[in-house]
Amino acid sequence: MPEKYSVSVADATIEYEVVHSARRKKTIELKVDMRGAVVVRAPAGASAEAVRDFVLAKSSWVLRKQQAALQAPARPSAGTRLVSGEMLPFLGRDLCLSVQPTADRSPPSVQREEDRLLVCMPCMPLDTHDDDRYEHTRSVIVEWYRARADFCFNSCVDEWLPKLWDGPRPRVIVSNARRQWGSCSHDGTLRITWRAMMLELQLVEMIVVHELAHLSVKNHSEHFYALMGKAMPDHRQRRALLKNVAWTLPL
Repeated sequence: MPEKYSVSVADATIEYEVVHSARRKKTIELKVDMRGAVVVRAPAGASAEAVRDFVLAKSSWVLRKQQAALQAPARPSAGTRLVSGEMLPFLGRDLCLSVQPTADRSPPSVQREEDRLLVCMPCMPLDTHDDDRYEHTRSVIVEWYRARADFCFNSCVDEWLPKLWDGPRPRVIVSNARRQWGSCSHDGTLRITWRAMMLELQLVEMIVVHELAHLSVKNHSEHFYALMGKAMPDHRQRRALLKNVAWTLPL
């Protein structure tokens, strides 16, 4: 069972849960979820004082994350209807969706304007079913994400490849995968789902680095994670954050 504690920092109090694990040997890990809740995962033998000192050392970061959680707009659920006023995430930033009908027969278009995502759609017949309207709007928005994913993923590969692989540059394909962020095939082709574009850039980079590491090591052995750690020392923290936000994403 998680143990609950609190610690005072200046004029603030940080409440946190501690989860001890026999599988965790040395490191203590701390994360702040989308609601601002703090969870610390520690080895079974870690004392309350050691965990408290760790939280104190991270207190400035924790308070910043909690403040950001309080100020963040509500995330959409998986049941979003894709209508004006809903929020869609793009590289970790929420964009307010604005769906506007057009009188002419021009093709649908999507354009980002600061914190707004403007989707112009030809008028549909009045008897169009809501499901059909949703799917049509969704397909247009997904294509917009995919186009930006192609550029973003290839840019990340170009940046991180020299740190992980000295062979030929891999081919990068934007996939439509629903159950995995990315994969690396035996021929070295990287496939990364366009859905990653809804994440913060640091998490996109972590996904790319993970797949690039598979160019050298095909499994998830200690050697694999050592290679990742050499290129991206904070990859475990990024992965923990990815697990925390993945369930909040729409589409």
